[in-house]
Amino acid sequence: MPIRWRRHLIALLLSLPCSLALAGAEKLNDTGLSGAGGHNNVVYVSFWTSWCASCPLAFKWMNKMHQRYAAQGLQIIAINLDSERAAADGFLRRFPALFELRFDPARESTADFPVRVLPDSFLYDRSGRLLSSHQGFRPTDRLKYEAALREALAAPAAGEQSETELGLPPGKTSPASAGTGFTALLQAFALAPQRQAP
Repeated sequence: MPIRWRRHLIALLLSLPCSLALAGAEKLNDTGLSGAGGHNNVVYVSFWTSWCASCPLAFKWMNKMHQRYAAQGLQIIAINLDSERAAADGFLRRFPALFELRFDPARESTADFPVRVLPDSFLYDRSGRLLSSHQGFRPTDRLKYEAALREALAAPAAGEQSETELGLPPGKTSPASAGTGFTALLQAFALAPQRQAP
């Protein structure tokens, strides 16, 4: 494809509303996130920096979502892209995170995730398939974001049957589905899970 056509295509895609432009690796296991999606989790990946204007609001929302849905299988991973770790640590002292943090000063993770506007977020289902993405964080859309999380958490992983379809009482799982999730460990590129500095 000639370069000028690529530019036109990129401009067209960028002009689409964020809800229509599904950007990001189509499968979570196509990315370099080690340990993401284990135990059949719904995974919400969000990229942030210390200078991002709406990131404090996004952190407050992600903390609430973590508290509400972690026990149901929601895994939130926030990846910092600051070149200086001290800047990220300063942000985290003001806006602590209850969810998983990773630090990528070399921005290697952006090869798998086309980050344009911060925070840039991607929602993956229990099978690791990309469900949605959104750029920025709009407080007016937080109910829409939460509804997407609830819908993803309510859906069985691809290839699995729900408890009702299996004829099981609510809260029971079949032996066949008890150990499902991602079958292979994801390749890491120095983005192992880390805790924030005290």
